[in-house]
Amino acid sequence: MSTHTEDDMGMDAPTDVITDTSTLINFLRIGRVDLLAGLTSYRFVVTDHVRAEVTSYYRPSSRTSSLPSWPVTSSR
Repeated sequence: MSTHTEDDMGMDAPTDVITDTSTLINFLRIGRVDLLAGLTSYRFVVTDHVRAEVTSYYRPSSRTSSLPSWPVTSSR
């Protein structure tokens, strides 16, 4: 069984991965959210609830004014 789905043009589409709060927080703690972006065969999806939890937990330091760019998609 393949973990990838084929889109209408026969090309492999990224596999959706539902991401939880602790996963994102752990990548933020080590400053390596960029590693998720390197996994191009996956599309990371978070619910609005998870996004709110991570945003309330993660307090950027005085050196940064916002959360790093997330390679994730919100579910709607």
